[in-house]
Amino acid sequence: MSVRIIAEVGENHLGDLDRALEMVGLAASSGADFVKFQSYGEEDLSAEVSDETRTWIRRTQLTVDDHHRLSEQAEQCGITFLSTAVNVKWAKVLRDLGCRAVKLASLSLTNHALLSFAGESFEEVFVSTGMGEIEEIKQALEAVGTRTNVTLLHCVSEYPAPDSHASLLSIPYLREKFHCQVGYSDHTIGTAACIAACALGAELIEKHFTLDKTLEGTDHILSADPVEMAFIAHGCRRVSNMLGALDKRPTEEELSNRTSMRELFVP
Repeated sequence: MSVRIIAEVGENHLGDLDRALEMVGLAASSGADFVKFQSYGEEDLSAEVSDETRTWIRRTQLTVDDHHRLSEQAEQCGITFLSTAVNVKWAKVLRDLGCRAVKLASLSLTNHALLSFAGESFEEVFVSTGMGEIEEIKQALEAVGTRTNVTLLHCVSEYPAPDSHASLLSIPYLREKFHCQVGYSDHTIGTAACIAACALGAELIEKHFTLDKTLEGTDHILSADPVEMAFIAHGCRRVSNMLGALDKRPTEEELSNRTSMRELFVP
């Protein structure tokens, strides 16, 4: 199956619904399969959160009506609406909205109630593994269960993540360890890590998406703009097509060339 691409708007709309709606269309035209947002509200924050963070969440939160608008826009643009649920309450909102898939962030890797609900309620669950230990990942998969298709996303929860921390070999390691689909959620700057992840067999690529890398917020600098997202989508699919099977055998064209080429020179 060809690699799938998530254009993660996340908080990069900065609380502007019109900008968010525009980004849905641009994500679709870039060739992404999913356009992803984040589902949370100020009321979901813990009491220990700083006033600065609380103000930011209040600014960037999306209402349930906003979710409906964005989902409708995605359908009109021919791209799948996706969102990250921070708790069961928001997972229920996404389920009732008709979402077939849900994304769970790295911070939810040990939230077994949310993982279990997602496994029972969605056809696909994408689980980011940033900050996670192997035992925590194992327990997360057990919580999701076997009722749904699950994809683990290798992720490094640094914003941005330096190249030396990307640890892309974790992708085949996780696949061998857990025998499931594995993708990559990228926090490095640029497009190289996404292409390399595909070369290592990533089946799902998530990249933050922005209209302007100079905007306020931590994610814009590590995000892809529409031109870069199109490059990622095209490049990843090309690389995915190049991989072939875990095997080594001549192609039909090679077989037809074998005799003439091997007899070209005298031994």
